[in-house]
Amino acid sequence: MEKKIEPILEYSRSSKARCRICKKPIAKGEIRLGIPYVFKKKNEEITAYGWYHLSCALEKQPETVLEALKNSQGLEKASIDKIRAELISKGIIQRDDIILKVNKISPAIERANIHVNISHVFPARPDLLIPEITVRPLYCYDDSGMIKVVLMNNWIKQISNVEIGDSLLIKKGKVFNPYDNIVEIRCDDETDIELLKL
Repeated sequence: MEKKIEPILEYSRSSKARCRICKKPIAKGEIRLGIPYVFKKKNEEITAYGWYHLSCALEKQPETVLEALKNSQGLEKASIDKIRAELISKGIIQRDDIILKVNKISPAIERANIHVNISHVFPARPDLLIPEITVRPLYCYDDSGMIKVVLMNNWIKQISNVEIGDSLLIKKGKVFNPYDNIVEIRCDDETDIELLKL
């Protein structure tokens, strides 16, 4: 399998590159986003990067900045914290104390806090994607939309008495996107759930 080339964040090594959004030079030492692309030269495929000012990328492609943050090239902690703060302000990642509305959750967010009501409850069953794992699906909603919540591991037993009309306060639910048009919250061992009975 061909290895996927990821976007990166790094300190610019020179002032030669221009931002692909604003077309202005990126100063040496400034944080820049690199998005890979492939071109052919003499029948050989070569990978290169298109470069972006961090500020331009945060405005136009914040999800790509989040992806690249995982592949940062020697960024100092202060720089990483600043980028995280910008992503939090744009709702791409969460502070621990923020409860998101369902319609604000996207696959770009790794973990989410939500407060939802339960509309449908299904029995525990093998996971469709990973059959060796047992899951219990629930369909839930808030005043902004519907979402699928999947109980995993110990949560299946811990809140086995869940019923339609109950509500769940979910902290650090894993955002999961198995299909393009469905976003799930998977409740695993890192998740915390408070069940509020009807």
